[in-house]
Amino acid sequence: MTDATVTEPTKLWFLLDRSGSMDALAQDVIGGFNTFIAEQAREPGSAHLTLAQFDSQEPFEVIHDAARIEDIPRLTTETYRPRGGTPLLDAIGDLIEPADQSIEARSRVDQPVEDQLVVVFSDGLENASHRYSRDRVAELISSRQ
Repeated sequence: MTDATVTEPTKLWFLLDRSGSMDALAQDVIGGFNTFIAEQAREPGSAHLTLAQFDSQEPFEVIHDAARIEDIPRLTTETYRPRGGTPLLDAIGDLIEPADQSIEARSRVDQPVEDQLVVVFSDGLENASHRYSRDRVAELISSRQ
């Protein structure tokens, strides 16, 4: 392999809404997530995934942290069980902050920039955030565009 063919891995940040309002969508969430992972695993190059789930009982649970996409197990009804309220803004903030920190850390040691993709799988409802406002989340998102 020559230097021209070496590429940095793609970094995927996946936020999964596990709140009670997602209960009717559970099978669609499971199928959609599994399809996404399978499709990403077939892409050329390498990818690493950080997967976090959130609800009001556990506002930010990291399930996989920078795991190789090929090593991500299928989501099932055992691993995805909707419950509780929806701290959507807090969870988005909790996902974007470490993504930004990762980019900055690589920059400080002169590592190439990774392709980054943030996916938020949610019905968009919000009823339990306390730390992040809509304005703050919008600022976090717009600062990286």
